[in-house]
Amino acid sequence: MRDYLAVFGGAREQVSLAVQRIAAANSEWSPIAADHGWAVLAPKASAMRVRPLPARRGVIIGDLFERGASGPLQGRVSAISTPQASAEVVCQSLCRHYWGRYVAVVRGADDQGVQAFRDPSGMLDCVTWRAGGLAFVASTLPDWLAAAFLPVLAIDYPHVHRMLLDRSAEVGALGLKGVVAVNPGALQAVEAAEAARMIWRPQTFVGVERQQPKAAAQDLRDAVITTVSALTSPHRPILAELSGGLDSAIVMAALREVRSGGLHALNYFFDAGEGDERRYARDVASKLDVPLHEAERPDLVLTRIPDAAVTSVRPSLSALDGLYEQDLIQHARAVGADQIFTGQGGDSVFFRYATPLVLVDELSRIGLGALRPQSLAQTARRNGISVWALLAGALRRGSAPTGMPTLGFAVSDGATAEDHPWTLGLERWPAKRLQIEGLISAQAYFTATHRGAELDLCQPLLAQPVVEAALRLPVSQLTLEGRDRGLARRLFCDQLPGSVIHRRSKGSAASFYARVVTSSLGFLKPHLLDGRLAALGMVDRPRLEAALDPSQMIWTGGQLEILQAAVLEGWLRHWEERVARSPARLADPP
Repeated sequence: MRDYLAVFGGAREQVSLAVQRIAAANSEWSPIAADHGWAVLAPKASAMRVRPLPARRGVIIGDLFERGASGPLQGRVSAISTPQASAEVVCQSLCRHYWGRYVAVVRGADDQGVQAFRDPSGMLDCVTWRAGGLAFVASTLPDWLAAAFLPVLAIDYPHVHRMLLDRSAEVGALGLKGVVAVNPGALQAVEAAEAARMIWRPQTFVGVERQQPKAAAQDLRDAVITTVSALTSPHRPILAELSGGLDSAIVMAALREVRSGGLHALNYFFDAGEGDERRYARDVASKLDVPLHEAERPDLVLTRIPDAAVTSVRPSLSALDGLYEQDLIQHARAVGADQIFTGQGGDSVFFRYATPLVLVDELSRIGLGALRPQSLAQTARRNGISVWALLAGALRRGSAPTGMPTLGFAVSDGATAEDHPWTLGLERWPAKRLQIEGLISAQAYFTATHRGAELDLCQPLLAQPVVEAALRLPVSQLTLEGRDRGLARRLFCDQLPGSVIHRRSKGSAASFYARVVTSSLGFLKPHLLDGRLAALGMVDRPRLEAALDPSQMIWTGGQLEILQAAVLEGWLRHWEERVARSPARLADPP
């Protein structure tokens, strides 16, 4: 369980009274740490850690690990060299010497001005607001808070529209006014209306090669192993989702390297051929000598959008399938595990994409050397095109933004898409930009879910050390021998079966989502066609109606996009109702 609520104020008495009122409003929450002018609350069942910064400069909420260490930090945090160090210097030191799943709340050197820093992985969400003369930093915005501690809220309709047009917008700013979301790697002032300062940027690692290729590649493997070791609970069984694909297999191999026992693998399969990867999961489990549990993914018929998907500050597609969530929790409980490891994010970190943009990156990196016949032939073969088509594609797309997929029935708002802070300045590196856009989209894995409230979800491939090691490597090396995730395949080839290392196909859940949509049309049609997104003109109703026609789905697909829109629709309805109940509102709906 990863929720928290931090309260900061000038006087100890003011904070103490606020904490008493907050704890009285919800008996499942209680203070877990407090000091001069601050306190942190969390659910009583939570294992949330709180570490004070030296010189009473603030706190670190969440898990913190020293670089290179194989377990959680045991001693004090030494991120402040002097009591006068600025908040920027403190957070730069945290990024340099530590990593984890944390939010740091830092006071200014003069004991004034609270600032929130979200760690570069973004695994712990962070929103800030001011109310009742206090500063709040939290993972979400609980609806049980007293009105005195709540911000004045309104829906940010233009941003909701952007969320419909671009899924990556869901993991950046919020569709709410009155609260401020902190991006991963950003330092945000809570009291003042100041723009966030980016302390950590992925661009810093692009195009900077300080090691020989072999050493840099070994660093990537070491980062995976060390990160998995640090996250692993030493005394409890561990459950890992083993899809049968490469990324989850690598995480399973890393777990086997750091743990001799207490490991369990779980494979979910669908009845359609492309959704049944049990053969590959069995090969991995046999090679690593890990017991494998197999379960058919329960069929899902939607009659409503689950609360977990809409009640947090961000819509959560990951929480849509309540049957899967409950089944996963039951499997974990059955083996005594409170941690679940996944290979989520590996497609981006290890670079799975087939794209001519790799050639553009190589031209930026080594100049005309990128035009070597052997390199061109490998890249063209990987993309399934001729060398001439590769060159043409690189020239045509080299200066264009790669963009994110949009919903076919969404109405354009006519506005220029806003660049995420992580993608600025990458004009010469479009393939790296594609990788970083994938990392941005992967933030959706950290949104609120029922399973995340009950268990410790671990996504080691998206941890800061692994991401940094992958960003330092040129895409041409990540796609070694012209293969998607070619370097990752070579780094773990000794531990994994050849069926997975040499596999060129990838499993698909498309048929499962198609069944979900077609079996749920009785709910989805009125939910979307007569919903708020349609009423506000954000979706083209005729195109949406066509997308919901089963006879058209066979040819057009798009079922996952329909479900994304359904979750956003539910989220918008929930928050419009909540804003309407608020004592004060910034603005009425348009």
